[in-house]
Amino acid sequence: MKSKHNETLADLLLEVSYMPSTPKQWPPDLLVNARNRLRAARRFVLDKNASTFLSDLSNAVFMGKKPKISERIFNQMLMLARLPHSTTWLEYDAAAEGVRTRDLIRQNKEKFADGDHTSDRTYEERTFRQVGLLARVTPECETIFKGTIFMRRIINGMPVLAWFPFEYVWSTEGDLVFPYSVIIDASNDVDNVLPGKKFIWESIAGFRGVNKSAQSFRMLSIYPHEGTDLFKASDAILKMTSEVLEHFPGLFRRFLALLATINDIPVISTNVRRVHGFMARHSYYRYLDHTILTLNLPKGGEPYKIARNIVAAAHRRAHEVRGHWRRHHWQPEQRIWIHEHFRGDRRLGMVTHDYNIVHEEKTS
Repeated sequence: MKSKHNETLADLLLEVSYMPSTPKQWPPDLLVNARNRLRAARRFVLDKNASTFLSDLSNAVFMGKKPKISERIFNQMLMLARLPHSTTWLEYDAAAEGVRTRDLIRQNKEKFADGDHTSDRTYEERTFRQVGLLARVTPECETIFKGTIFMRRIINGMPVLAWFPFEYVWSTEGDLVFPYSVIIDASNDVDNVLPGKKFIWESIAGFRGVNKSAQSFRMLSIYPHEGTDLFKASDAILKMTSEVLEHFPGLFRRFLALLATINDIPVISTNVRRVHGFMARHSYYRYLDHTILTLNLPKGGEPYKIARNIVAAAHRRAHEVRGHWRRHHWQPEQRIWIHEHFRGDRRLGMVTHDYNIVHEEKTS
């Protein structure tokens, strides 16, 4: 796109959604559906400093931890990762996050599978500039969510929109239910093209040594885009899905960490009203308003320590758990009902899911 005003990934997605679909676009109506959801979404954009801190938030808490402890932290993070709105757009500066992640991972190479983040490229040299998640609550259950990851990549000096050929789907309470549990149960059937359950989980979580008995193993997976059947898709699409999982391990963990702690991160929010737009199909469309999140850490504080404290505090606080079904630990073919209850320590406060992330507000 040649427009100099499509500064955010959301802007680029909006513009591209009005372009005629091509044979390579899969499925054909994906961008049209994304445009409609993007307009209805509550939209957040992390600035460069907040994006750098996102790396600490999603990585530092796992540094130096044994696999069992990492699994437990990840499980707790997943249980708190509800959307702040029924449809939500989250976007961050991938180059800033990548540079910080490289430095952190080099301190603990054995734990993380995030191999691509260890590149020596500088901030300016990185071609992936922004990453966004467009997610929504599923109609089947209000605590199951799914979303697509979009990317803004610079190729030959021009911004190009890319997206993952599947949706991430996750549950914050109990196992995934049908139809979202199908890919977990059927992963062995497509093992020649898509590696099995453990590979999928490790690619999503982004660190090695996962135990197949981990609770989040049944709470997090991938799912085909609407109108498609992953298991009847072409070999090319299945291969693309496998390559994406392999080349972007741990990327989704960034969004889970952000969603799990979004009320506790010290940020200043700035509401941005867009005045520019673009021409498409003989009409003029204005870019979408959004909220920019700017980090507001105390002076002298070490980001990775602050990140650890934020994640730890969010996990310890009490939060309501709705009643749900769970697979029996010793008899997987059976399910048991878990009654509504509270997790965590109420003395440390309650984690609610009526989000209000405005700590201080500026208007533009």
